Amino acid sequence: MTKRIFSPNQQRRESRLGCIVFGLLVVIGVTYGGVRVLAYLRSIEPTPITAENVSPAETAATLPSAPASATPVASTSSAPAAPVSLNATVAQAQAEFKAGNLPRAKELFEAAARDLANTADYPSAALGLARVLQKEGQRDRALELFTEVRDRAPAPLRAGALVGFAADAESQGDKIKARDLYKQAFSDA
Repeated sequence: MTKRIFSPNQQRRESRLGCIVFGLLVVIGVTYGGVRVLAYLRSIEPTPITAENVSPAETAATLPSAPASATPVASTSSAPAAPVSLNATVAQAQAEFKAGNLPRAKELFEAAARDLANTADYPSAALGLARVLQKEGQRDRALELFTEVRDRAPAPLRAGALVGFAADAESQGDKIKARDLYKQAFSDA
């Protein structure tokens, strides 16, 4: 038997080819593994309960009704602000708004705003009504309500009013003002 002797050039080529093939296999393996992990993580992600996947009737049926005596807006206690509560009528109106039923949402928001005047729940009703009015093109009345909410509401609802102002500025073509208002709303939220 004769031994085959490779020239140095042949050895270098085979060595480079082996490195390239090994590198490609590693890249393919890592990519495949990453795709599998991503698919697994997406499959276990919990689905939040939102107005999009709950009907307005279900929302109204599951939420408790508002107490007969709602908390006044002007409170003399120095305790930290309580989280924003959600009245059943306001929740149903929000579900109708998300479902695209603007006349019914407007009717419910107006009723809630009347019933909740001078209470802590009023700003959420006014904010919802302002959004409906903005969608219907009643810009001036919507801006009045956004201003009222901005001046009276706790931070999360105040952020919603700022988003309303930003959307209005954006629709009027003032992109810089809209950007600044969106940033302010984000910092308030």
